[in-house]
Amino acid sequence: MLRRIVHFSWLTLLLVSGCAAANPYVTQRVSMDTDPKLAFIAIESFVHEQGWTVVETSIVTHRVEALTPIRTLGAVPVRDRWRFHVVGHVLEVTKDLEASFDGVSWQTSSEVCDTYEYKVEHQTISDILDFVENRRVALAQDLSKEPTN
Repeated sequence: MLRRIVHFSWLTLLLVSGCAAANPYVTQRVSMDTDPKLAFIAIESFVHEQGWTVVETSIVTHRVEALTPIRTLGAVPVRDRWRFHVVGHVLEVTKDLEASFDGVSWQTSSEVCDTYEYKVEHQTISDILDFVENRRVALAQDLSKEPTN
């Protein structure tokens, strides 16, 4: 069954949670001193180690999209949809919180509370950079085994 993502206003949720105003979500970016292909392989490995479900990967565009396991927030099932994109030597990270109010479709918003600090994104970026550094030699060996066409 194909699930569709529906965008909606989370104004009510934001107000209930004590948020005074909403701002557009900003993709987080960090420079990496790593070959883009190596960074892509590292991110894909990192995602698997987290136990997340890989939704889509592209070695050509250096993109990885993954879903965290479903958890509940109140009585509502929620999950995070992570998007990682390596552009040159820059890692772009986006995290969308998705909620299923009806048990069928997943809904998300492009807005965050004005006090949102991107702590989870920054910690994940830090974890990925550590992951790359700690596994640089092994990842480079994996990269060298790939067939060249």
